[in-house]
Amino acid sequence: YDDWQYFQVRFRSGGFGAEIGVIYDAINKAVTTTNGSLLSYNIEEYANDWVRISIAAQATSDSNFAGLVVAYNNSGNVFNDPDSVPNTGANVYAYGAQVEEGDYPTSYIPTQGSAVTRLADECINGGNDQVINSTEGTLYVEARVFDGSNSTFGFSLTDGGVTNRTFLTFQAPENKYRAYSTGGGITDITFTGLDVTSMSKVAIRYSANSFSLWINGSKRAEDLSYVGFSSNVLNNFSLDRNSQGQFPFYGNVKDARLYNTALTDAELIALTS
Repeated sequence: YDDWQYFQVRFRSGGFGAEIGVIYDAINKAVTTTNGSLLSYNIEEYANDWVRISIAAQATSDSNFAGLVVAYNNSGNVFNDPDSVPNTGANVYAYGAQVEEGDYPTSYIPTQGSAVTRLADECINGGNDQVINSTEGTLYVEARVFDGSNSTFGFSLTDGGVTNRTFLTFQAPENKYRAYSTGGGITDITFTGLDVTSMSKVAIRYSANSFSLWINGSKRAEDLSYVGFSSNVLNNFSLDRNSQGQFPFYGNVKDARLYNTALTDAELIALTS
């Protein structure tokens, strides 16, 4: 915000059948109006007063007149053509306009005037033993695999090898979720029956006498004989099965978190719903 209150982010009617988007109130930091068949919208506020506004909508046809309008607006409840907004000398700052295919926004992709395909993101050897609690914790991801051609898509907490590790895998084509740990012996629990190529919210909770797998709002499997690691040996988070880069996760990851406590049942229901 500089000194202009309302800001619009919307798709033009070409290809969408209507003006679809949001009007944002930059003073009160709130969406005042939505219009059309939005799949979703999201507002992210940053500490430096910048705000990221994202919208998602389903196109209904091909059109030479499709496009994204990012501009100031003269009203909090009626979309205006930017050319009709009076020139008062007021300003709002905008940066990083981006259109991409998919049902949710990703991080900013600098294009410098030409189309760019995002390279695969990798995470190997993330974290350390100061932020990873080996004796109790919760590993949470919201993700999906691309297809059913490989059965070793994983997320892992390890000691840098395979001696001490806890991992989660999305196993295709069996449509199996697997939670595994070497803490105090081998613990291996699975759940089958949900499509691993669809976006799912999945969590492993581990603590003394409990190792459980949660998917989309429900506890799907549990081992109450789990012993766990006796000391803080886990120091590595990776988007693969064993922190060696040999079994990387091939898919979309919306969210990945590690909690250094074992969340309660109620917290896990809320987190994975």
